[in-house]
Parts: sequence; C-alpha cells; structure tokens
Amino acid sequence: MIMPMTHRCPAFTPPMICSMNLRGIGQAMYIYAQDYANGDFPSGISMCVSDGNAFANQFVCPANHNVGTSYLYVAGLTTNSNPQSVLMYENPQNHPVQGTAVLFVDGHTEIVKPARLQSLI
Repeated sequence: MIMPMTHRCPAFTPPMICSMNLRGIGQAMYIYAQDYANGDFPSGISMCVSDGNAFANQFVCPANHNVGTSYLYVAGLTTNSNPQSVLMYENPQNHPVQGTAVLFVDGHTEIVKPARLQSLI
C-alpha cells in the first residue's frame, strides 16, 4: 500500500537562495571567460546579463529591498586563479545571523558565518 507523504520539504532560506543565485552567476561568468576573455572573468558583472547568460533578478537577495545588486564582485581574477579564492559574495548585512553566501573561483558556493567571511576576503 502506498502512503501519502505527510511532511513538507523545508522552505528555502534567503542564504540558500543567494547561494543558488551566486552559483548561476558563477556559471555565467565562466561562459563569458571562455567565450570572450581568454580565461579572464568580466570586468563588471553586468556583462553577464547583457550577454544573456544571467538574469538581473539573480543579482538581488530576497532579503534585500534596496535597488541594485546584493552581491560584491572581486574583479581581476581569472579561471586560472586559486580555486579557493572568493570571486563574489553577498553583502553580509543581508542576513548576518543565518550566514553569507560566497562564490569561489572553482564555482562552488558556501554559506559562511561573518567571522569566516572576514578571513576569506
């Protein structure tokens, strides 16, 4: 006999959504680096949107109601940079208690506490 599920999946938290946003932005940055820049990431993150590889709403944290991007970009890195270097991270004020989403050069994301963020950037 098949029983229906009685529990629900947990809702995505704002840091989880930011982590997913950063992951998608990271993929767009890699596409740009491979297509146009010989391994260099774009000089500005808006280039990923203008190329159609990312959407403008990916650059806004659901907890941030201000106009503009919610994420900070570390310019000047390439696909050959240290894989553990921070490529992009969200404004730590977006949700300081839950943690801050960070995108690394190798494309993985993590949600880190403020003390660890300071040591990474």
